[in-house]
Amino acid sequence: MHRCVVSERESDIGPYLDDEGRSGTGSASQVAWPATLREASALVADCAADGTRLTVSGAGTGLCGGRIPRGGVVLATDRLPARLDLQPAGPGRRGATMRVAAGVALSDVDSAAAESGWLYPPDPTETSAFIGGTIATNAAGRRSYRFGATRAWIESLTVVLADGTPVEIERGRYVARRGALEIPFGDGRRRIEAPGWRQPATAKCAAGYWSAGPGGALDLVDLICGSEGTLAVVLEAVLRLVPEPRELTSGLFFFESDARALEFVATARGDAKVAPWSLELFDARAVGLAAEDDGALPRGQSAVFFEQPLAPGSADPVLERWQRLGDGSGAGPASILATDPSESRRLSTMRHAIPTALNRLLASRGLPKIASDAAVPRDATGEWLERSRADCVERGLDSVAFGHAGDGHVHVNVIPDSVSGVGEAREVCDRMAARAARMGGVVSAEHGLGKTKRHLLEIQYGRRIVDEMRGVKRALDPRETLGAGTLFEPAGE
Repeated sequence: MHRCVVSERESDIGPYLDDEGRSGTGSASQVAWPATLREASALVADCAADGTRLTVSGAGTGLCGGRIPRGGVVLATDRLPARLDLQPAGPGRRGATMRVAAGVALSDVDSAAAESGWLYPPDPTETSAFIGGTIATNAAGRRSYRFGATRAWIESLTVVLADGTPVEIERGRYVARRGALEIPFGDGRRRIEAPGWRQPATAKCAAGYWSAGPGGALDLVDLICGSEGTLAVVLEAVLRLVPEPRELTSGLFFFESDARALEFVATARGDAKVAPWSLELFDARAVGLAAEDDGALPRGQSAVFFEQPLAPGSADPVLERWQRLGDGSGAGPASILATDPSESRRLSTMRHAIPTALNRLLASRGLPKIASDAAVPRDATGEWLERSRADCVERGLDSVAFGHAGDGHVHVNVIPDSVSGVGEAREVCDRMAARAARMGGVVSAEHGLGKTKRHLLEIQYGRRIVDEMRGVKRALDPRETLGAGTLFEPAGE
């Protein structure tokens, strides 16, 4: 029949019991590796029939425990066929698209697109992440300032619903009308009330289920994207691509303080003569980590990384404008403005080296990654960051801040001296998230909430809306077998 490979051996299950956040080891009775849509459908149907919990596992690069099982079966996507099917632009298409299996790494998508002169805009820092995982969390990254998060670049999804029904969900096909969504199930169609709450006033959101607002035309693609494996199992996706720029410039400007660096970010956002893809802040501690691998970087200063594509013949005026903006904002003499591709690559490597260096530091102390993923309205970034850093100082905790300042989304990584301080560090991060929500922001902008941060959902939305989200969950997954414990406590526990 259509049965996938299954193992009950501890040695096979073990690699799927933790993630990059190192928040703790889960448990499972089996790990299953479907290789086809039919195999995945049969597995999900079996679990639904007997109420067995099913947790979908990608590459394990998540930070919030979403893929860590709490009993039951793990559906691993790493043995799905590595499908990468690029379709060039043509009549009726907005651009090129690529059909990709959920278990394909983001780096492979980027390489395949670049070979044909295209670009997949979402740019999460961890390029070994699987596409399925980036869809589950609505992942973003440094280019989100220009392009937004993953949700905006999904044309269709091939999924298995909680009862085992396989369905191809094309954007525009299943859209809420008169306040309800009609969704195909094995027993016909199921009508569910469409979410109607308002999203936070931030550029990105990865907290709970997506809503198009009161009376909005919610697309089922958008609802599943960011649902963290709790509404459906994503097996394939069609991604939308854009032409890859022939030339890209980047810069790394240094400032005497975070405040001056954020002033530069605000100036660049408001200047019509530049069009950055990225505007990333690094505090002095983050720059110091990068300097461990690149000794030419100055220590004791904050920095802003930016990048922008260049049209033919536009390099000189664009570079001159960036230089003028930097000079006017007090950029220091060590600032770098890339004038050739090799220098741009060096700056891009430096940007990605910071989280790598941080993870190395944490591993040396045996610590999990403890970081905020909150975002606030852009003009509140400075206040939120200053008060969040003060929280750390008050508790005697070290911190490293870096991230997407252009989006009002700076990650504050909290570093205790030892494992005994982990609980206090997490409390500080919760305080940062709650403050962001009070300021009109969001408790998670790109990592999701998973199991370790699900308590923040009610801080964000309040109990009434969380109960409405659970209603959506129960409508699509009545036995609550998919992603049990992710976002919500399992029923009866």
